[in-house]
Amino acid sequence: MQGQFPVNATQAIADLKTAISLNPWNDQYRAQLAQTYSSAAINAVMAASQAQQKGQDPKETLAQADAASGLAQQTLKATIEFWPRAYDNSAVRASLYHQWVRRVQPAL
Repeated sequence: MQGQFPVNATQAIADLKTAISLNPWNDQYRAQLAQTYSSAAINAVMAASQAQQKGQDPKETLAQADAASGLAQQTLKATIEFWPRAYDNSAVRASLYHQWVRRVQPAL
């Protein structure tokens, strides 16, 4: 699948949305989309930290992190509602919340 080797987060998100539209019954595509949003949030937090170290204002980048984190949570919640018996989705949700609490929330 092309979404596994994206050029950037924007391309990965587009590829995963295409995969979901082609096969809406595969919950793994939806979970991967949530993980991609989460990775984008973490990358934005790291970029904000680097900007701040250079004396630049990190507010816009932190807003991007917050938005991506919200999309990750929303997407994964919808994935679990779509396929509630899949243990993997709940495990991914727990992992995303753990990452959010450790990396994203303190930066906001």
